[in-house]
Amino acid sequence: MLNFLPGPVLFIISFSLLIINTFIWSSLISLGGLVKIVMPTQGARNAVSSVMNRFMWAWASCNGGILFLIAKIEWDIQGLEGLDKNSWYLLISNHLSGFDIAAQTYVLRNHIPMLKFFLKNELMYVPIMGLGCWALDMPFMNRTSPAKLKKIQSLRVKI
Repeated sequence: MLNFLPGPVLFIISFSLLIINTFIWSSLISLGGLVKIVMPTQGARNAVSSVMNRFMWAWASCNGGILFLIAKIEWDIQGLEGLDKNSWYLLISNHLSGFDIAAQTYVLRNHIPMLKFFLKNELMYVPIMGLGCWALDMPFMNRTSPAKLKKIQSLRVKI
């Protein structure tokens, strides 16, 4: 709709809307994470996780609306009809841009469970994002460099 505007203007509009959208939904998800922390039972925590996944669905849907507003994108997606919302999938991406996550969650949001991303442990301490990803049950992992593994033998995992 707005694709008639000059590129720099479109960039400012899209970037601003995406930041606002992400801030709103990640704040709600983080608040849900705080609620989840104090839930006494696993069933209650699972119920909160379910609501947080709906918030992530809303975030992805809003991203799609922003894309529709600012760009004339023609999606060519095949194979969605064979996917099952009640099954889990491993999605592997070459991560070409910072928009990969938003595009993937938008396209797949109604076809498979909400995406979960492996995150490096340090991201847990990023305000809003860390708590939000934890609330969404995303796995955090330690990343250790080969040099550090050689230096500190106790970090190695024996298989």
